[in-house]
Amino acid sequence: MKATKDPQVTQRPRTPPEANVILAEQDRRQRAGAGVRDRALTILAAYLAVTLAPAIAAALRGAPAAIAIAHVVALIVVAWLVHSSGQPARVPVWRDWLPLSVVPFLYGELRYLIGGVGAPLHDAAVQQWESGLFGTSPAQTFAVAWPFRPVSEILHAGYLAYYLIIYAPPLVLYLRGRRETFRRVSAALIATFALCFALFVVFPVAGPRYLWPAGGVPHGVMRSLAVALLEAGSSPGTAFPSSHVAIAVVQTGLTLATQRRLGVITGVLTVLLATGAVYGGFHYAVDVIAGALVGGVAAVVAVPWIRSGSTNTREASATD
Repeated sequence: MKATKDPQVTQRPRTPPEANVILAEQDRRQRAGAGVRDRALTILAAYLAVTLAPAIAAALRGAPAAIAIAHVVALIVVAWLVHSSGQPARVPVWRDWLPLSVVPFLYGELRYLIGGVGAPLHDAAVQQWESGLFGTSPAQTFAVAWPFRPVSEILHAGYLAYYLIIYAPPLVLYLRGRRETFRRVSAALIATFALCFALFVVFPVAGPRYLWPAGGVPHGVMRSLAVALLEAGSSPGTAFPSSHVAIAVVQTGLTLATQRRLGVITGVLTVLLATGAVYGGFHYAVDVIAGALVGGVAAVVAVPWIRSGSTNTREASATD
């Protein structure tokens, strides 16, 4: 007796091989996107974990217990965010911006972390390096050689552009919908911050501002504002390498690679910032050189990774 085909049973159509390849590629991109999305948070969590011991040691040495408690809470929250990450259709804005938004708080606790480790200040060593390179300290002689108020105001305005350099380029990326590039840029910036901050903890340098008055610097609105901001929120021991210069240099490289016109503006501001840091007596020239090297290396490493992210997504590849 011959078996007859049931007319109600229909065979499921086979997925063409090309469709399988497309689906696999889409899945790969989603997984890669989820990994990139949490890269900045992962770096932040690693930094908080590494600096947990100094935070606790600082509390044991008499620092406000709230600092250590806040550090522990931040580590738990960030670690939970990394661990619980899935692949939601839309990432909340606050999550994207969390790593960069906590940078001022991380900087503010550095004075306590440095105290927790208890390492001595290394200004004498940096001054020797500076004397060997320049024969003098540019932080003491630069303004004396150029005691002009317009020069002072322009350079101090460049120094004050620090937070504009940090946040303006990522904000433009975000508003343009280039979220993948934004997340990679954020990760590169957080990694540079983490490296500089960790160096401050183990190799603290006060900087010239704490050791001698800045002679010859003309007074003006920009100068007064820069000094007031530093007196209100500066952390002693955070001079070498200059994180201002490191971040500005890496941001220049990243922005030139992703938004060329804005990158040129960022580069000009970076030159003014680095020059103003020495002119105003805020940093040794060696601090600035070291910061530029850190930022330059970070840019060399990060730019190819960021460009690869642009080519692997549907984001616009235009860099202007």
